Amino acid sequence: MKFTYFLLILALGITACERRTGQDPALYPNENIRDRQTAFKNIGGDMTLLSNAINTRGAIDINKIKQLANELSQHAAKPFDFFNEEDKGGKSRPEVWLQRPVFEMERDKFIASVERFNAAAGTGEIEQIRATFSSISDSCKSCHNHFKIK
Repeated sequence: MKFTYFLLILALGITACERRTGQDPALYPNENIRDRQTAFKNIGGDMTLLSNAINTRGAIDINKIKQLANELSQHAAKPFDFFNEEDKGGKSRPEVWLQRPVFEMERDKFIASVERFNAAAGTGEIEQIRATFSSISDSCKSCHNHFKIK
């Protein structure tokens, strides 16, 4: 009886871990797609932390924003290493490969907006930080609208 409970708890634990990571094998048929999704999740996490730091009702911690901006800058280009011809699938629309120049233009706009934001964060000027942060969000949304399955 104890062994049965052990197996049940183990199965539930494995299922919970699998669902938490979102690694559905149908969506992630190869390792590069999984790595691409993980890299985008890192960027999403960075964006959430930055949004909270920038839009706080309390005192704004410029040093925290600088640190988070630097981390976002380090993560910005990583997911784009995993958009090779053999890496089709996941949550990417076929347009990524069919409209490659447009996709690359969106990628370049995103990376440039992150770099502008990182430079603005270095100044410590909150209004400049807010203005450049919104351009990152706009870039993300533009690419998602054209190239991500909803």
